Amino acid sequence: GLKRTKSGRTVRELSGGGSEARLARTVTMDAAKIEDLLGINVEQFIHELRQSFEEADVNKDGLLGIDELYPYFRSQKMLLNKESVIALIAIFDVGNGMIDFRAFKNICYDLLVEYASFQEEGSEERLQSFRS
Repeated sequence: GLKRTKSGRTVRELSGGGSEARLARTVTMDAAKIEDLLGINVEQFIHELRQSFEEADVNKDGLLGIDELYPYFRSQKMLLNKESVIALIAIFDVGNGMIDFRAFKNICYDLLVEYASFQEEGSEERLQSFRS
């Protein structure tokens, strides 16, 4: 279910590998931003992300680790260094340094939509930590 953290952020509680529960960051997609910045609706965006996830998932196990995600981002000309990709995986980690499609979707939304919003607002300097 959903839980509220001390900071007031709502997170979804997921069961992890044994009895431990993990808190995963929940990203709410802004349909207007997606349509304005990318020219497609949310359903099309998610469909494209699913295809991208399947392309990145070289071993077809339904999970992405650094060895699949980093080369995929590089192939897509995304300006992320390896340390940044490791940090992104850590935020959404579903266990053993891996992310699932839900996490991939959230990461890509943050990178593609929120990043583009920052650029449009002329706040590119706030994103320097993501650059290689």
